[in-house]
Order: sequence, then C-alpha cells, then structure tokens
Amino acid sequence: ALLEDMVLPDHRWLTAASEALSAPRTAAAGGPVTIDPSLPARHLALACTEFGRFHPNLIARLAYTNNIEDPFPATRLPGCNLAYRRAVLLEVLQQTQHGLIETEVNESLQKRGLDLVVHSQMKVFFVGARHSASSLSSRFNHGRLFAHQRVANAGWLTRLSWFVKSAALPAVLVLRALRTMRAAVPPTRWLTVAVWLGALEAAWAAGESVGYVAGGGHSLERWQ
Repeated sequence: ALLEDMVLPDHRWLTAASEALSAPRTAAAGGPVTIDPSLPARHLALACTEFGRFHPNLIARLAYTNNIEDPFPATRLPGCNLAYRRAVLLEVLQQTQHGLIETEVNESLQKRGLDLVVHSQMKVFFVGARHSASSLSSRFNHGRLFAHQRVANAGWLTRLSWFVKSAALPAVLVLRALRTMRAAVPPTRWLTVAVWLGALEAAWAAGESVGYVAGGGHSLERWQ
C-alpha cells in the first residue's frame, strides 16, 4: 500500500483494498480523495490539480456505466492512495532504475494486460501537503520529469511535436482544474484558489515544455 503523509485513510480503507484486489487480474487499486475545504488556498489548489478528478463528487464520471458501489476499471489512479499486488509490483520495480513512480508503474501493469480499479470505499482525506510539495519549483520539476519519461526513447520530431502541443497546456490544465475546484472547494474560496491553480499549472506546463526539448536534467532528484 502507498498512502502519502498528506492523507488519512477512512476506517473502511483496508477492507475495501482487500476487496478490490480479490480479482486475480487486478494489479492495483485506488479510491476517492476527499479534500479538506479549510486548507490554505495553495494546498487546495494542489489537491485540485493532483487529485481533483478523484473527489467523491466527481468519482462517478470515472465509472461511466459501471456500478460505482463495485470496483470499476480505471486508466489512472490517485498517487496518494494506492494498493498494489506485491509480487507483480516487485517484478516491475526490478526493471526500473529510479524506484516507484506510480504513473510509470501503472502504465507497465496495463501493458501486461493487468487491471487498475477504483473502489469507492477506499477513501482518503487530503489534510494538507508539505510546503515543498506545493511550491512552484516542485511543480516545474514534476512537469519536466513527466515530459522526459513520455519521450525518453523518442526522436527529435516526436519531441518537437509534443513541445508544440504543450503551448496549449496552461489553458487546458487550468480549465480542467477549475472544473474539479467547483466540486471540491466552497464558492467563497474560488477566487484565491483559482489564482494558485493558475500559478501551479503554469509552472507544470513550463516544466513539461522544457522536458520535451531538454530532457529531464536533474528534475527527478529535485522533485524527490
């Protein structure tokens, strides 16, 4: 299990995780992330950008036509709220040089034909992040690392193509985060949280653009 120190698990979390992993083809499971609305604006903005799509008010969108009370398939899981089938995870980690980065691991699991699922009772409560996690430099390095991993073995034409596409990233990311903000944040706090959303997503977009053309640099070490 991977529960980051910014969240607290619901009392039903362990039972739900066990249920989610009972299917033999399920390799990883996650669940909703409830965001404490009283947090500082910067932390609320970070939670909306990172985990907003997994807010309980929005989780049904991920389920499509599936019954939300049952574990349902997903293509992404919240990085702060994960449970893995241990033997399969260790196999994947033996093939990487830099430890557990959940987006990379989850993609590898899906390529093996294994399932990721969301269980609605695997709830956690986002109660605040370290200041460093919500800093603009951290977002920049996270975005640069993400871009570097995406095009690590690609040629210059592919890198250039992704770099051109990244010009629209600030607008796309902010609009996406604003949608989750409306579900997770009280209306009286929308303005200040939106300002931080813009700053955090602009930093991510800048890092992603740099990562496509200049590689990862020392972004992994700085992000860690």
